[in-house]
Amino acid sequence: EGPPQALPFLDMGARPRRAWAPALLVLLAASIAFVAPSRRQAMRGIARAAGDEEGYKYNPFAWAVDSVPDDRIVEVMERIPSIDSVWPSGSGSLTRSDFRERLQGSSGGFFGGSAPKLDERAVDTVFNSFNGGTWLVSDRERTSEAIQSWRREGAPKPEALTGGLLNARFQVIGAE
Repeated sequence: EGPPQALPFLDMGARPRRAWAPALLVLLAASIAFVAPSRRQAMRGIARAAGDEEGYKYNPFAWAVDSVPDDRIVEVMERIPSIDSVWPSGSGSLTRSDFRERLQGSSGGFFGGSAPKLDERAVDTVFNSFNGGTWLVSDRERTSEAIQSWRREGAPKPEALTGGLLNARFQVIGAE
């Protein structure tokens, strides 16, 4: 019959339906052990970002595991009455930094610097709902439709961002 195998669970001929399960568990455990240190670092970054926004710097993984209060997200949404307030019609794309500057008014944007400062994590949350967690939005029409959907029934509702945010979180965590 042949020599005995050192790892009988890898013998695909013996048990074809269950042979992959132990190997998959070993790989999964190894990947969790490998990711755990970066997750701890991300959690420390979240704590710093939550307590001190002056030192805030966007970190995709930290953003993906963080949660931002709905009222902070609504404050950002209220600052965007239309696509033109954050994305000039002649521009082919919108970067995260341009979006942030226009919302915060630091570059003479729509609000001209007179409005109170927004929560940076909430700004990133709204931006990520447009682009799947990347640094650039290139579909102006789809972004305009998303902004219009917030206001269909009056005041902006953070639930309108759910689909885009779920997609963004999956993409960011999957890329990590």
